[in-house]
Amino acid sequence: MTSRGRLIARLRGSTDSAPVVAAVAGTALPVILDLLVSGSRRAFAYLAADAFYYLEVAKNTAEHGRVSFDGTRPTNGFHPLWQLCEAALWRVCQFVGLSEARVLVVVVLVGVLLLSGAVLLFARALRHVYGRVPVLFAFVPVGLYAALLLPLWVTTGYLGNGDNPVEGPMPLYGTLWSYANGMETPLVIAVYALTVLVFVKAATLGRTTTLAMGGLLSLVALARLDLAMLAVAYCVVVLAIAGATRSRALARHVCWVGLCVLGTLGAYVVINRAYSGAWLPISGTLKSRFPHPIGSNLRGLTGLFNGRDQFYSRSRLYRVGPNLIGSAVAITWLIARVPSLVRRSRNGSLDLDVPGTRYDVVLASTALCVFLVASYDVLFVPEGQQGHWYWPVTTVFVSLAGLDLWQRRARPRSMVVPARRSVTVSAVMALLGLVVFMSLGHPSQYHDRYADFFFTGATDVKAFYAGRPEPRLLAVDDGIDAFSLGYPSMSGSGLVLDAEAVDAWRSGHLVKLALARGFDRISSVAYLDATNLTPTTPADEVKARVASILPNEDLSGLRFTVEYSSMPGTLATHVPNSDGRYVLIRVASAG
Repeated sequence: MTSRGRLIARLRGSTDSAPVVAAVAGTALPVILDLLVSGSRRAFAYLAADAFYYLEVAKNTAEHGRVSFDGTRPTNGFHPLWQLCEAALWRVCQFVGLSEARVLVVVVLVGVLLLSGAVLLFARALRHVYGRVPVLFAFVPVGLYAALLLPLWVTTGYLGNGDNPVEGPMPLYGTLWSYANGMETPLVIAVYALTVLVFVKAATLGRTTTLAMGGLLSLVALARLDLAMLAVAYCVVVLAIAGATRSRALARHVCWVGLCVLGTLGAYVVINRAYSGAWLPISGTLKSRFPHPIGSNLRGLTGLFNGRDQFYSRSRLYRVGPNLIGSAVAITWLIARVPSLVRRSRNGSLDLDVPGTRYDVVLASTALCVFLVASYDVLFVPEGQQGHWYWPVTTVFVSLAGLDLWQRRARPRSMVVPARRSVTVSAVMALLGLVVFMSLGHPSQYHDRYADFFFTGATDVKAFYAGRPEPRLLAVDDGIDAFSLGYPSMSGSGLVLDAEAVDAWRSGHLVKLALARGFDRISSVAYLDATNLTPTTPADEVKARVASILPNEDLSGLRFTVEYSSMPGTLATHVPNSDGRYVLIRVASAG
């Protein structure tokens, strides 16, 4: 063969490289370039508010050897795998001498790296299943979920309901860029992608594959604990196939996978109990109402379909959308693909050594997991306490299921795509993704309040307390003030408290316990509307504001006074355009 012939053959054999390159570049480059152009401040636009819980615990773990938010008492209010990774990352950044602002950039970049790696893993899995990577894979950075959400997202913005008054204009959630958020999300997606690849590429469902699946499904659960439901769904699907095909080998596979996951999670809860005094994570148990369904969630959901309610704001839409869209796509995929699985199981033609059949099992398991997660969230987790990081597997599944339905419908015609056409379509998909990033995925003012406080407001507070005893805070936000100030802080939200403090939070005595422990200032950057509160504000008015953010607290016998306020003209402040929302409120016994 001539050199030209070899080149043509190589190009024909690699026509699916264009969508992969477009997908990886579309995931990584927009965020990386954004950070390079805009600097460290831009990291706040990607970090979720709850990321500062992780960051504060990681800092205390790395610097003091305590898995703690307040620096003293242990907490387990986090998903363990990412918390351990971030603590190690913090230690490395500390060793090389990076500032905290640079650490935030590194955390975002690590998230982008994990997401880009996940894209490559998915691409390898799809190539093994279909023989090539579908050209529409180039649109994965945006994803089918975000594309389906887009009309409502744009509409709510034009209707004037696009801004979050506390955190600023929100980016389009569900894109891969929105998951570079300092939370466990990128790690979940990366481990899930590895699980998919390992399963579809395994030669047989022998001992090695069984151990690999048990280990990987355990890692998915440790990365995000409610995704233990993926292991449950996988075992249900494979066990159903084992029953239909009367395969003892498959039944043994399910048993060993289940035992592996149960053993891992059992060890996790025992370790939890040993060091924190609580079996399950504090954050999950405080948010969950299990086994009592939440009527307001159900009424709000049914109201969307009977006309009594609507998607009236983006802040509600991003919480409701994943479960609704994910469930709808899961139903669609199951209706399209399960009859074939059942038919082949009954007539004995189902071959789990075929990559396509393995992939059907993966998607069927994920579809069932999507239902389980959606059902749990709707029934038992208050809607206002759900965040966009709850649904990484759900939103990725929407893209994978959509690609699967398209690819199987289009076969075999779509299997022969000229290299030039593949490059052209991939470039168009990448360009569309860039347009979405620049218009809706590019979070220009998101978390400006947090960035202002970190870079300037915290400096003012530290200057105010220079030469005074170091304050100890009850922080009612998600950790931005504790992280920025570096003062010892208890969690006023309750989500990263120790076991004793959780009992006080539930009984309405957290403020009194905090005072007894010496945490005698209430701090809030965002959630407490302290506008117009100053050191001269009457104590009763200050107390009323505190009650508004801690409505279940018993504040009797306590006196509240403003010690520090960011109101312009009240105390020295360098925060640009300060609206006076940041305060430090001194708590003391009324007597």
